[in-house]
Amino acid sequence: MADLGRRGARPTIRDVARMAGVSTASVSRVFSGQLKSMDTIERVRDAALSLGYTPHSVARSLVQRRTWILGVIVPDISNPFFPQLIRVIQTRAEECGYGILLSQAFGTESEDRSMDLLKNGRVDGIIAVGTPGEGGHALERSGSPSAVRIPVVSLDRDAGFSGAPFICVDHRAGAKLAVGHLTDLGHRAILHLSGPPGLALSSERCSGYEDAMASIPGSASRPMVIAGDLGERSGYAAVKQAREDGLSFTAVFAANDLMAIGAMYALRNEGVRVPEDVSVVGFDDIEIGAYISPALTTIHQPMEAMGRLSVDVLISEIENFLAESGMADEDKPVSTGSENHSSWRAACVEAGAIVSEDDGRFIGKFRGELVPRESTAPPLSRRRTTGRNRARKVPVAVAGGTVVAASSATVGATAAAAAGVAAVTGGPPSHEGADRSCSR
Repeated sequence: MADLGRRGARPTIRDVARMAGVSTASVSRVFSGQLKSMDTIERVRDAALSLGYTPHSVARSLVQRRTWILGVIVPDISNPFFPQLIRVIQTRAEECGYGILLSQAFGTESEDRSMDLLKNGRVDGIIAVGTPGEGGHALERSGSPSAVRIPVVSLDRDAGFSGAPFICVDHRAGAKLAVGHLTDLGHRAILHLSGPPGLALSSERCSGYEDAMASIPGSASRPMVIAGDLGERSGYAAVKQAREDGLSFTAVFAANDLMAIGAMYALRNEGVRVPEDVSVVGFDDIEIGAYISPALTTIHQPMEAMGRLSVDVLISEIENFLAESGMADEDKPVSTGSENHSSWRAACVEAGAIVSEDDGRFIGKFRGELVPRESTAPPLSRRRTTGRNRARKVPVAVAGGTVVAASSATVGATAAAAAGVAAVTGGPPSHEGADRSCSR
């Protein structure tokens, strides 16, 4: 190793240039990816490796006018769905040479602080899992992406403003798939535990529930809806409220898995067996749902594909933004808007999403998949008429969705009621009561 003349000092770009026999400008261009001479690149990298030199990230960011960091905003880090999604985003970002900066936004002031932190030059782009607070999402209050001056992609829940690409599961079709599974088993009195009124995700899943209920042939079934906040406690409280109100139901479709788990715990406390007395279906397919007892039937969201696609689309947006701002690499061709849309479309098709555009806005929707487990079974009245428990075949496709596990599932009293269901600590909060239709 060369004597740097400063014992114990950190090697500098000048030391690398001296050892490689090039100028400091050439070293800088090598590490910024702007130099194409392989001979110079190899000499500089060999010198850097020998000296133990690494580029200063802050200095490099100033030169390149980018941080190589993607911002990720989520509404509730305690919901297991989001850590699973973040893990996918981080893995894909690192594969593409980026790090991530995570911010939790829970309410208007928190969202505004998160947005200020991320958009003021700290990140190159933002993946926003939108949960609008009062007055809309912070991104929406900031204006369009062009006004914010930073590329943005909405994921799972719409951030709510025009221009930003939006990647999600088809919430309405997924809800129809869940309720279709219950009606195929023979259930007609199905209670829906919806998310907060005003949240687009809640409205779409509730609309899917209503669509499926309305399609039951020759049935006098009417929708039964109680709104919650997508947490376990609200699922617990909603079922308690439904029983106090005297609602009669043989199945529950919850807007997400956490509410479904809370509902199962409430039923257990009321002495109601799952699935012998009441069947329960959730939405999201969080990991814990497969390990509670009975295991939760749910709608699987393809988080792996959604998370990876959101990163790919955001990086494409960043490159296009830099090109339009005159900050892209000189050797990299500038893509037009139509070329950018073509790349999105190709990426979506490859990932298995359905592509559409709404007023010039790119939307990629994934199909939810039914994961039938032990928390669902035919209603007690149907089992009594058959005189015995029989193995049922899970249909390959229901209501526009695809079933993940297409093997036979045995229905009957072998499911251990609600024994072992993950406990909900503390008492449930007060609840507003039951609606009879979706809150828009």
